[in-house]
Amino acid sequence: MEMEQKVKRISAPSTKREAFDEWKSKGSLGLTKSQTSMALFEAGQNPIDHDIHSFWKAKGKSDTDIITFEEFKELYKQLGDPREVIKNALKCFDKNENGKIDQEELREILKAAGELENAREETEDSYVEMILSLGDRNKYHELDIDELVTMIQDGLIKG
Repeated sequence: MEMEQKVKRISAPSTKREAFDEWKSKGSLGLTKSQTSMALFEAGQNPIDHDIHSFWKAKGKSDTDIITFEEFKELYKQLGDPREVIKNALKCFDKNENGKIDQEELREILKAAGELENAREETEDSYVEMILSLGDRNKYHELDIDELVTMIQDGLIKG
């Protein structure tokens, strides 16, 4: 896949209500587990299966049960602020703890996210440079963690 094709924008996250309504089956009063995952993602969250399974278990629901909109909002709240979750994850890559992601740290993030899978070294270098150029406002060859969070949320790179 060409690098330019990998760097794309997606639409802004939906509201919780819009995401819930978009993913529930016609005539249904709630969401299944898989629909919940997709609706949470559309609403700006990035849940893992364990989060959803744990919520279902805590509610005493079977795998085939659905959740209501009120339960969906509760789960959304439990997952936390998506920006803060991403920001905290990125801090693990900020080796010098300066709130900035340099070229090598960005390379590690992209590798961890699978963005550089099966890429040749020169392709890796070009892709890292392209991501840097998209977000490096001050031209110091580094990205502020907040800028990188925005790029991830805008769909420019996978988180």
